Order: sequence, then C-alpha cells, then structure tokens
Amino acid sequence: MNNTPKQAPFDIKMTVAEREQLADELCREVADAFNARASIIAAGGQIDLADWFYEQGRSDPKDLPFPGAADLTSYFITESVDALRSRLMKAVYGVRPFGFVEGWGQDAAKAPFVEEFMDWQIRKSDLKEDLAKTIHGALIEDAYVLEVSERVETRRLTDTVDAALVLNDQGGPVFDASGNVQVQQGEDGDPIPAQQGQPSAKVERTTIKTKRLGPQYDPISMKEFVFLPGHAKGRKDTWGYAYRFWARVPELQERAKDGVYDKAAVALLGENSDREGDTVPVSVDGVAAQSGPSVEKELFQLSLKRDLDGDGREEWYLVTLSLKNRTILRLKLDKFAQKVGRARCVVFVLFPRRDSVYGYSYAFNKLITLAEEHTAVRNMKADRGALATNAPIKQLQGGLWDSDAQPFGVGRIITVRDHRELEQMQVADVPVSIVEQERALHVAKERVGGLADSASGVLSAERRTLGEQKLVSGGSAVRVDEVMGHLHAALSEVMLLTHAIWVETLEADPKGLEAPETVAMSLRNRGAEFDGKFTAAQIKGDFQFEPYGSDELADPRRQRADFDSGFMALSNVAKAVPSIGRILTDEKVGKAILEEFLRTYNWRDRQPFLGAFMAPPVPAPNAGIGPSPMGAPGGAAPTGGPPASGPSGLPPELAALLGGA
Repeated sequence: MNNTPKQAPFDIKMTVAEREQLADELCREVADAFNARASIIAAGGQIDLADWFYEQGRSDPKDLPFPGAADLTSYFITESVDALRSRLMKAVYGVRPFGFVEGWGQDAAKAPFVEEFMDWQIRKSDLKEDLAKTIHGALIEDAYVLEVSERVETRRLTDTVDAALVLNDQGGPVFDASGNVQVQQGEDGDPIPAQQGQPSAKVERTTIKTKRLGPQYDPISMKEFVFLPGHAKGRKDTWGYAYRFWARVPELQERAKDGVYDKAAVALLGENSDREGDTVPVSVDGVAAQSGPSVEKELFQLSLKRDLDGDGREEWYLVTLSLKNRTILRLKLDKFAQKVGRARCVVFVLFPRRDSVYGYSYAFNKLITLAEEHTAVRNMKADRGALATNAPIKQLQGGLWDSDAQPFGVGRIITVRDHRELEQMQVADVPVSIVEQERALHVAKERVGGLADSASGVLSAERRTLGEQKLVSGGSAVRVDEVMGHLHAALSEVMLLTHAIWVETLEADPKGLEAPETVAMSLRNRGAEFDGKFTAAQIKGDFQFEPYGSDELADPRRQRADFDSGFMALSNVAKAVPSIGRILTDEKVGKAILEEFLRTYNWRDRQPFLGAFMAPPVPAPNAGIGPSPMGAPGGAAPTGGPPASGPSGLPPELAALLGGA
C-alpha cells in the first residue's frame, strides 16, 4: 500500500488546448523579457567582463605584444568590490540584534520575542554565506536575487499494519482479480486498522512524511533571472518574474509520481541532457558531459500575479515551465505569496537605474573604464621598466657572438672582433607622465567608486592632513550609507519572508522550539516572561522589520570613539540639567548604557554583567548586626553618607558621573 501525498499539478481546470496556449504565451513572455533586458544592459557580456577583472584574469599569450611582455590586470574592481562588500557585511553582521522589530496594537508586546527569535535563527542559518554571495553578485552584476523558500525534509517510511478485511454478506473475505484479499481503506487511502477480534490481514504500508525545517536561502544570478515584462521601469510595473533552474530526470520523475509535476509533461521532456543542446536563452554554464541519472533538464520557475481562474481578481501563481518543449509541468495557486502579499524572490539593487527595474553594476558601469585604463598603464609601466632594466643587445650583422654558445650573463666572457659588434640599446626609464597618470587613476577611482583609500584599508599616497582625512572618510561614509539604505530595504523583505515561514513552521509543530539559554536569558533581562520554548502564538502577528546596521557600525574604533565622546557629553548635560540626571539614574537606562558599553568594546561574556545588574543588591556583611559606628540601629549608613552603590545598582562613580549622586 502506497500512501503518497494526494496532490494535483494543476489548480486551474483547463483543456489541453488552453494549457498549450498558456504555455506558448508564457514561453514568449520569458524569451521577450530576456531579450529586452539584454538590449538595456547587455547582461551576459558585461557580467562576464566584470567577473574577468575581479578574478584578475589573464590574456591569451598569443595576444601579447612580444614574448615576455607583462600581463597585468587592474586591481581596481577587486579592491573596490571587496572593500564595499566587507563593509556592508560588517555593518549587517557586526552588531546584535540583527534587526529591529516593531509591532502594532496587541502585537507590540510580542516584538521582543520576535526580535530575539529572528536574531537567533538568522545567525544560526546559512544566510550569512548566502547574503555575502548576494551582495558580491549585486556589486558585480546590475542586481542579484535571494530566494527565500521553505525547507522541507521528506522521508519515505515503510511499516506493516493489521488491516481490517472487506467482508461479504456471509462474513467471508472479498478477493480482488489477482486473488488477494481486499482490506478496508479510509478516505485518504490508508488501510483501516482492525479492531480486536476482527478479521485482518497484514499489509505493508508506505508513507511519505514531510517535516518543515524553516526557511532556506538560494542566491540567483541575473544571468538566470528576469522580470516580467523585461522592459518594466519599476517594481510596480512588473507582474511576475522567472528564473532558470536545472533538475535531474530521476527527480522530475519522482515529483511526477508524487503529483507535484504533470506526468505527461515530464515524459515529454525526454531523457537527453538540455545542457548539451541549444537553450532559450543560451545557457551560461559549462559542465561536463552527462549520462544516465545525472542528466539534467532546463526548467524555468515563474511567479505570476494573474487572473487565471476568471474570478476578476489577480492571484499569485507558481508555474514550472519548459521553454525548450513549450510545456507546463505545474500551475499552482501560491498560497504563501497570497498570504504574505509578495513573491519569494527578493531583488538586491544596490545602485538603482532610473529607466529600468534593474540597476547599475558597481564593477562594470562605474569602474570598468578606469580598470581598462589602469590595466594599460600597469602593463606599459612594467614593460618599459623591464626594457630599461634589461635592455636588448644590438649585434652587428656578421659578428662572431653566438648567444647559444656564449650566453650573456654575469661574469661571462663575450668574444668580439670590434667593440662596436655588441652594444646595449639605450631605453629610457618609465617617464614621469606615466607615474602621474597612474596616480591620477587612483584619485579617479575614489571619485567614481565612492570609497576613499582609508575606507578600503589602504594608506593613501597623497599627503593629507588629519582633518582632510576625516573629511574624505566622512564623505565616503555618506555614499556608503546610501548603498546601505538599498541593502536595508531588501533585507527587510528577507526578514518578512523568513518570519512568515517560521510562523507556518511552528504552527505545524505544536510542541514549539526550545531556545538556547542565551536567548532565554536575553528575553528575561528585557523583562519578558519566557518558559524556554518559542511557539507560533508568541511570534505570530503584524510586524515591521528593520535591519540594524550602518556604515558607522562597520568601524569598531569609530563606535568606541562615538560612545566615549557621547557619554562624556551626556554627563556634562546631566550636571547642568538635574531632570536629565534623574532620568539617567533609572534602572532601565543604566542597563541600556551597560549593554551599549559591552557591545561597543566587544566584551565576550556579557551575561554575568547583565545578570548581576538585574539581581537584587547583596547586603553588607555586617548589615543588621550591632549598632552602626554612628549609633544608627542595624548598621545603617549615616545620614547623608554616600550609598554603597548608586541608584539603579550602578557603581557610585558611574552614578555620580551620570548625575545621579
């Protein structure tokens, strides 16, 4: 007995002709979108060239001007992309929590639980690695995509059950055409277990169980991704997207058996590799030859917002399409996208384009001409320097010298009849103009790329004063902050989708998810009542997510300097304004200051500090024993004397500095 999930690959009832017509329409839309995008940004060529520069590509030896010529590639793109990517990643992952959470109405009380849960799950997931790939891709290409989907583990289990028999009017078993006894089955196809004393037969049952494991993240290159339509100028003009993926034939056949894909459509694909033939659009992957179960088929997954059921309202649909065979394998109503209000793919556009939904490539559109010029200057400088250092030798025609018999080198004896037979060519060293040109290129890279040398971790060759360095670094930070804003917008969508998937995951597991002690302690320190397990009810609701990160947070020294100067300025204000001094003595304010201090100075073990801060004050060893030195009963401190600790449990020195003394 096989109890596979009863699924249907199509949610919309269509005739074969209607389905073929829809397949032709979608294939045409996808092909037109790729062509439109290529006409706007020349996707394949510019991405490959930017990758070549980033990887410090080498030229074909046949293209060198002479044997031994320099083959140096500009490092501008490599340096700038690495510096900006590292800065963005440090700003996002260099602080805790990962992001802020704000709730509305009754859900506002759940915000601390959602914030701690999201920070815990995001940091333990593979998002950091996938986000680094996505940011890197968004700097090399005009945009990059991060798909947030549900990770499901499927297991096939086989067991034996005693199933109740189907009995005839005489109480005997009923046999099928093959002579096997028939057993009773429920509506889901499962055999009904026999009651005690009821006739039964042992039946082997195969079940497929799925377990939700939360979200998973998949970076997608813009070589494989396209908006529909491709000429859209903004996100509001799009009605869907499509991206190419590859699936092995056995996987497709298994999904067709489970009802995920249409069996006839899978059979139409055949068993030949799609990577070996022509694909539409042309495939960008170079792979080894495939055979047998490793054969892969080229498919496209589409997310569409269309009215396909004719009810007058557009819904989100999930479509699996083969452009090569012009057939639809799956057409399902995307309930998750309907619930969340957006599709699963989040597009990272770090440099928006005014006339297209796609963006600009940081590596190609901004730096490619400077990189090409720098490549030429580097090779020119290296070749001239090599020629000046090892100048060629002129030999008079008919001279005695044979370079093979008498190699030129240190300490060698060269036989000549006349000193004029051999002369070294006079090659001038690298001219000053080339040096100045290369220096000007570095300045131009700062102007165009938006990163000062100090922001890239490089000591500038220019003689700038400390004040000038700060001005340049500040201007560079402003330009990075704009990129950070676009990154935040995309990460907010990622957090929203991640949260929605975790809500569904916890709803499917009523037992909840046990949290580590650090997360539980953090929640308790925030005053929340937490029993150690997260449930769907604790994190379900209407929330807004905002990543916590900025360009300032990417520089630890800058954070500490800002904290120290801000703390001293606040102390001076507290001395001048008593009401502010009283606010600073509040326990919650003191705890916030301590947390910021521990975070800024990267204190590893923070919980002992925070735990001791929240604990009740410990009485002095002699408290309550005998009279005090001043005669006060119970060892009480003299009137007007300094307290053992400042208000809110802070040390008296810190409390006095904050205006609490």
